[in-house]
Amino acid sequence: MQANNDQQQQQQLQKNRMMISNSNNNKRKKIDFCQMEIFKKFQNPYYCVISNDEYDFICHRIFIMAMSDYFRSLFDQTEDYYDYCRKKIPRIYLKQFDNHTLESFIKFAYTLRLEHDDDDSLETLEIMKKLLEFSNYINCVEMMEYLQMKMMNFHLKNEK
Repeated sequence: MQANNDQQQQQQLQKNRMMISNSNNNKRKKIDFCQMEIFKKFQNPYYCVISNDEYDFICHRIFIMAMSDYFRSLFDQTEDYYDYCRKKIPRIYLKQFDNHTLESFIKFAYTLRLEHDDDDSLETLEIMKKLLEFSNYINCVEMMEYLQMKMMNFHLKNEK
């Protein structure tokens, strides 16, 4: 009986420690690309976190670094870490960018395409412009070229 009670107390202490160590992480919402069914096939142990003021985007570092020298240099220099599955993984804050922009970039890094990029609405064009600005900022040539091609196609369709 006493051993069971001691074990429960140990588990509660461990939970409390995790809550304290993750208190900063709990203020933002979390989107875990590493656990999404479509991306689970990438069993790379090298995770990272890209954060803004609202979200922590957990993803595979190899895809992010492959897309951008900007991120590659930031990951080499970061001293901020995030507790993830009992491991410390590097975190980069990009507070100046909104959730949609960061999430779109991460999905592009995995799939080399953007969601809803065949939509011909003016709203989509504005989103593409914002993403183009972001891709210029992080020097992601593949995303810049992709967006420029999509924007050119958008203008050609609307000229007719």
